[in-house]
Amino acid sequence: MTEQHEVIVVGAGPAGSATAYFLAIQGIDVLLVDKSDFPRDKTCGDGLTPRALHILDQMGLLDDLKATTQVAEMLRFFAPNGNQVETSVPTTRGLPAYGLVVPRLILDVAMQQRAVQAGAKFQGQSAVVDFVQEVDGSVNLRVRHAGRVRELRARGMVIATGAAMKLMQTVGLLPARPSLMVAARAYYENVADIDRQLEFYFGHISLPGYGWMFPTSPTTANVGMGYLGRVHPSPRVGFERLVANHPRLRQILAGADMIGPIRSYPLRVDFHRVPKVRPGVVAVGEAIGLVNPLTGEGIDYALESGQIAAEVIGEVLSSGLSWTPATLRKYVRRVNGRFHKLFVLMTWARRLYFNRPVLNRIYGRNFGNKGALETLISVSFGNASPALAFSPRVIWEIIRPTRGFQGSR
Repeated sequence: MTEQHEVIVVGAGPAGSATAYFLAIQGIDVLLVDKSDFPRDKTCGDGLTPRALHILDQMGLLDDLKATTQVAEMLRFFAPNGNQVETSVPTTRGLPAYGLVVPRLILDVAMQQRAVQAGAKFQGQSAVVDFVQEVDGSVNLRVRHAGRVRELRARGMVIATGAAMKLMQTVGLLPARPSLMVAARAYYENVADIDRQLEFYFGHISLPGYGWMFPTSPTTANVGMGYLGRVHPSPRVGFERLVANHPRLRQILAGADMIGPIRSYPLRVDFHRVPKVRPGVVAVGEAIGLVNPLTGEGIDYALESGQIAAEVIGEVLSSGLSWTPATLRKYVRRVNGRFHKLFVLMTWARRLYFNRPVLNRIYGRNFGNKGALETLISVSFGNASPALAFSPRVIWEIIRPTRGFQGSR
């Protein structure tokens, strides 16, 4: 027998669980399916920006996550020349003045459970094996669960499968090979000299790219690197070189032990070039390339796009309309309005800023105006208009000779 729902959300990561939650609180019958059972781990940097925390707060998750995971109040940047600068986590009115480091093993199950508490149904260990678009606009899915194929039917489907491409290709939302970043990370315990700060490394790494150390507790950390250009060297080799050669990482990891293996993963950054909907289908999060091409951050965008999708889908369902490109146009318009300009400008910012002279200028104790530095950081965190990264004031502070703001050692 065919199981009927109003909406099926495929993928129970942050984008899918957020979509399911915001649909469920509207009283919509939503089924959330995932190829894995929960809890399950996901390879990621684990850092959550104030904008991501704002959505989690709306979902009723922030207080518990803040109480049980690592709060980050400061940012420390290490320039290619070895110098460093430190500043606080940027914020704006209405957003938390801190970030969190939440391992995905914790975050994803918390969000999945919150969606279920709101009324969504969940089915794990369910891989989509077939998709059929019906004449009336509804969708039929065949999923393999517990060794058996089940038939699922819904008014429409939301795809939240991250960088996995098979289903996106099947439904016609991936016309060409997407643009990808690559990253690698590992967890460490017994890490020395870490506190409530996120650290970023621009030396001993191929550019455009950076390394990071995000504390997951006072003595454990997520250490990784992301590379934003062509893959050379491999993510694993780049990670090993960074950890072996960067003076700061050699210092804090000297007595540390790696927990588990080094894991590498791709990140899609092609949002501004890919379709977002087709009849009966809406895609959210990294499935439409929503990973910042400058920073590699994607959880905030996953949550925001899921919330936008749920609002538009709720309006379509309440109006009794079919899921057509015309009725879903509002989703495309809203998600493009929120992210398109950001992605275009961040792609240009990557080309402008990710080179040794400019990085040394910004983070190497030579920047003349701390306000301009904080503007760039706020842009990177999504707290300020991306156009400010190209403002005359910021460009002038980069190119003019000065012995002003010195940062900290």
